[in-house]
Amino acid sequence: MKRFFRIAGIIILLVAVVVVLTSQTSTTATQKKSKTVRVSADYVEPKSDVIYYKGRVFVNIDEDKV
Repeated sequence: MKRFFRIAGIIILLVAVVVVLTSQTSTTATQKKSKTVRVSADYVEPKSDVIYYKGRVFVNIDEDKV
């Protein structure tokens, strides 16, 4: 009988952990998503994580479809 209660307690604990983790996941899904920005320029010189450009620059940002 003690073994049954121990197994039942572990199962209830696992169900509670799953419920808590899934509730946190659903709240983070409502945050704003990042966008991809396409940039076209006459000349681009990449240096590590910084990009230097010369000339006209056109940036297209797609409209949100939420």
